[in-house]
Amino acid sequence: VVFKKREEVGGQAVTTVVDGKAYDLSTKYIPILTTHDEGPHPAFKKLLEEYKEELIITQPPVTWYFKSEEFSNIPPCLAGFERKKIILDMIKGFEVADVFNQYPGIHEVLDKGLTKKGETFYEWGVRKELEALTTLGAYLSDMFGAGPALEHSAAQALSYRQHYIVPYLWKIIRAALDKAEGLDALKLQFLKTFKTHPKLKEYLDKPDGEIPGGQFALKNGYQPLLQKIIETDKTEVRLSCPVTSLEWGEAKVEAGGMKKQIKKKISWLVTTTAAKSEGQGEEEKKSNLKEEEEEAEAKNGGDDDAAAATEDTTTTTTEAFDCVIVCGLGKFDFLPPKHPAKELLSMLKVNPGLETWLVELDSWDEEKFGKTNSIVFGERTTNFGTRKGLPYDSRPYALSKDYPDSNIVGCIAYPDDKLNQEEKEKLMREELKLEFGVSVKRVIGFRRFHWPVHVPPEAEKKDFFDKLHKLQGQRQLYFVGEAFSSAGVQACIDWIEEFMPWHFPMHNIELRHVSVHS
Repeated sequence: VVFKKREEVGGQAVTTVVDGKAYDLSTKYIPILTTHDEGPHPAFKKLLEEYKEELIITQPPVTWYFKSEEFSNIPPCLAGFERKKIILDMIKGFEVADVFNQYPGIHEVLDKGLTKKGETFYEWGVRKELEALTTLGAYLSDMFGAGPALEHSAAQALSYRQHYIVPYLWKIIRAALDKAEGLDALKLQFLKTFKTHPKLKEYLDKPDGEIPGGQFALKNGYQPLLQKIIETDKTEVRLSCPVTSLEWGEAKVEAGGMKKQIKKKISWLVTTTAAKSEGQGEEEKKSNLKEEEEEAEAKNGGDDDAAAATEDTTTTTTEAFDCVIVCGLGKFDFLPPKHPAKELLSMLKVNPGLETWLVELDSWDEEKFGKTNSIVFGERTTNFGTRKGLPYDSRPYALSKDYPDSNIVGCIAYPDDKLNQEEKEKLMREELKLEFGVSVKRVIGFRRFHWPVHVPPEAEKKDFFDKLHKLQGQRQLYFVGEAFSSAGVQACIDWIEEFMPWHFPMHNIELRHVSVHS
């Protein structure tokens, strides 16, 4: 049984369908070339085959400079490094990515001594003399809404984007080598690294156009995939049912509306307590609430007492479970009194997050941007991958266009929550016109995400992961989620493949799919 506080399946995955085309407002892309070689993560690929879900190939992300009106494949954050330094760091980056790929989960990374407890991503780069590599890694995290990455734990940051960094390493090295006259020794080192690397040697003789640097996207979107999994496997999911208390031997669940009390023995309970994501601004929420109240009044024949009676039918259900798995971040008020996990989990932090829009444009300049492009980053990303601060101003810094025959695009911004919905929309329209030269015809959707959940360096230094590891399974209570695996679909899959057989070997579980917030 899965209990969800929210009224819909998907967690941080949000899909909107317009004219038969799926648009994801959060989790969206899967890199084609990763540390797992070409194609999606093996476990994810198996899941897609099992549920007959199709993938579409999109273009690799690019950065657009509107002042000079040109694209660049090399992130602006690397401009301050010498070309020799960039090449050396990127060559080393393949080895770093491969090593971190072998140890999924932040606890294992720390246990193997790949990073120091409490060490920030920036400090790790300085200690390893890989400043250009960490700058690139932080850039990838910052531009997908997970910044400021250089201030995060090194173990968390390196576990997060190690899957995604490979095609960038390749492109940057190739671009740098093309202009690296007199650096023959570096070229030889580069060739030697590739020839001995089992996954990369085959790309040596390929021209740039054949290097898999693009991305996959789910044809029908992430949220429908999760819904299909639930329907196919006949998983019992109770929406709008937050867990209000958890005592030894029983879980109490608050269920709104006219839900009946159900008392039965259940083998598994998964309670999702992920950080909130909002689909509307406050003004829109008030408007919708008023409409709901008017609708309820109409259904009850305008009888105020009847409407009030409907609201008062909330029940508390008590059920017994053999095992409880807690996903994500919350206040954990439902945990038993004085449970040691309460204080520990209170150390978790969530970034200011991001907000995304789905809009239809008046037109799209195919000559400038191409018929379609997975992501076009604007010039405001120049601080990404640095410690100069991120633009928390609700002005979009990137947009994505998934279909050549549609002018519907998504765009992303770091939020300014002092602004109301109307003010945010005005800034969004202004910035898209200024940065990319496009005009918004209509707004289709909006989502505010508080993400990612992570263990800050100061908590890591206090042995957070060792303490959590000892708590796993006590009285059959387990904790999973991005805070422990690091963010991203691929990091979660890697970690859960280790977690399940470690904690549940007696069940001989074959991992077929996992539910993650990303």
